Parts: sequence; structure tokens; C-alpha cells
Amino acid sequence: MADKVSTLVLKVDLDCDPCYKKIRKALCQFREIQSQSFDEKQKKVTISGPFDPEKLIKKLYCKVGCKIIICYEVVPPPPPPPPPEPKPLVTGMVLRGIFLLRKKELDWFYEGGAAAIFPYGNY
Repeated sequence: MADKVSTLVLKVDLDCDPCYKKIRKALCQFREIQSQSFDEKQKKVTISGPFDPEKLIKKLYCKVGCKIIICYEVVPPPPPPPPPEPKPLVTGMVLRGIFLLRKKELDWFYEGGAAAIFPYGNY
């Protein structure tokens, strides 16, 4: 799970000064957290990094207590871009040929000889 960057949004009681300090101190102890942002108006803490969100939230509950973290939300990663459509390999073809049969050979092909070889075909 170290390759994928996860984002976790915690709803935390940030009005309480000891709670704010406790959650800030606890988040600094995790090395896998790359960025953290605190939104005091909405009382949310957004953290992101290459971590497993479920494991991290269990560790946070143990460190700060379940009364400080009100709820949490795991933000799903953005979907990967669709693969580009493959270009057609052949966009056009020109066929050229020289017709070298004489009338006698055409008659044999359509009436006599080919009918003997392929009796049921409509050639």
C-alpha cells in the first residue's frame, strides 16, 4: 500500500485547545503522513500520504482517544484516465492489378473446367 497515496478527512473538535494540540502532536509522530491541513471553521483535518487509512485511524484512536475524533472519511483516489483509443493500423488500401485472361480462359473458368472441379458452386 506504500505506492498509493491515500487521503483521510477527520472531523475533530478543534475548538478545544488541548484537543487541538493532542491531535497535532499525534499526527507528527506518523512518518507516513506527507501532508496535513487543519480547517478550524469546518473542524476538519485532512491528511494524505502512502498509508493504509484503516490502520492509521485505529492507531490515531489509540493515541488521542475516541472523544477527540468525532468521525472520519476516506477520500477515494481519483479514477485513472481512460486509455487512449488505438489508431487503426490500415486507414486505406488501393488494389491494382492486370487482367491477363483471354476469352477462351474465361469461358473455361466460368462454364467448363471450373464447373467440373467445383460442380456445386456458382462460379
